[in-house]
Parts: sequence; structure tokens; C-alpha cells
Amino acid sequence: MTRAKGRKYPQESHTKSTLPYRGVKCVIPECHVLVGQEFHGQVFQEYTTGPCQQAVKDNPRLRYAWYKTCTHGPEQFEDGTPIPEHERPYYDVAIKTVKKPIFEDGAYKGMKDEVEYRVALRIRDIAWNTKMFQGQSITRIQGMGGRSLESFDIAPFCELKGCWEQGYLEQDGTRAEELRQFKNGVFCSELHAKVVKATESRIFLHLPWDARTDNPISTERRQEQLAAIDV
Repeated sequence: MTRAKGRKYPQESHTKSTLPYRGVKCVIPECHVLVGQEFHGQVFQEYTTGPCQQAVKDNPRLRYAWYKTCTHGPEQFEDGTPIPEHERPYYDVAIKTVKKPIFEDGAYKGMKDEVEYRVALRIRDIAWNTKMFQGQSITRIQGMGGRSLESFDIAPFCELKGCWEQGYLEQDGTRAEELRQFKNGVFCSELHAKVVKATESRIFLHLPWDARTDNPISTERRQEQLAAIDV
């Protein structure tokens, strides 16, 4: 996979080195339309599943084609810049009402409700493992419209599933910021490279559950195992 420079896209990491699957970040399309929902006399705008994906229930073959003609989704970014029709299904939108303080002449006057409109790429972390879908999980996602980060000029993420550390790589892989090129992929740390290598090499690592005990045998053995893995 070609990796190039791209924009930073902040995400929150939820990763554990005890679940060391390789994760491939993809941009996934969804058909979303804006509807109004009434609640206690107030109408709230929100996005819900649109007709293009709903049609898949009646015609399963559309699972691999609906996104090619779908134009549903946010029409513009926060700054008013229009989103091309064919890319709208790849963006998610959140309309939230938040309370913000009111100041007049430096004095606090209370709180007010403001509507925030946020648009972001629908990036998903897909687990890649030979035991999952016979190793065809990424091909399956791509067949349903999944696109690479590079096609949206997004810088790569660490390849450990659940880790959203992001960095830059040159085309030739010789320079990097935050991410490092290892023998088995691009990771934010040697630890993440090693635990993925262990999983893909079928090395069963000891679990570090006794790290806080007086006799952390499993933790010590795990460190010995990791030290022996070459990445």
C-alpha cells in the first residue's frame, strides 16, 4: 500500500496491546439524509439512513453498487465549502446544541444555546487477520465502497487496531514523523509492531495481568517474549 503525506485527522485511541490485531483504516460510505424529529414540542434536525442503503434490504446485490450513485450526506463543510456529490456518502455530520457562556464587557451574563455543525470523514478501523473472512476483510470492505485514506489526502495511522496515532511518511518511506516504518508495517511504537508480529506469527504472548502483584511472572515472561521478536 502506497503511503504518502497527508492531513492530520485527530482521533481518540482505544487500544490495548493485549488485543494485537492489525487494523487498516478505511473511509466507509453510508447513505444519510437529514430529517426533522419532534421532541417535547421542539423539532430537532438529525441524519438517518437514506433510501440508497435501505434499498439493499430488497435487493442484496445493491450492497456492492449503491454507493456509486448515492449523493446523500452533508452538502458542505463547516466553513461553507461545498462537498462534491460523489463524496458526500463518505462524510459524517453531527449537529449538536451546546451551552456556551455569555460575556459582556468582561462580565459573565449567563449561558446560551449554540448549534454546532461538524463534518468529518467516516473513518473506520478494520481488523485484518487471516482468521477473519479468510483474510479478505479489506477486499470485502473495498467491494462495498471503502476507500483508502490516501484518496482523501489523510496521513496514515498506526497499523495496530484501535490505535489512532497519526503521522507523516514520505513516498520512499525514508522519513517519518511520529510513525515509524518497521519490517512488518507502519506503527507508532516498537511495542505495537511487536505485538502485531506476535499475533501474525502465532506467538502466544503471556498476559500482563499480574503486573501489580508481588510476583509478576507472566509480565516478566511477556517482556522476554517481546524482546526476542525482531521487527
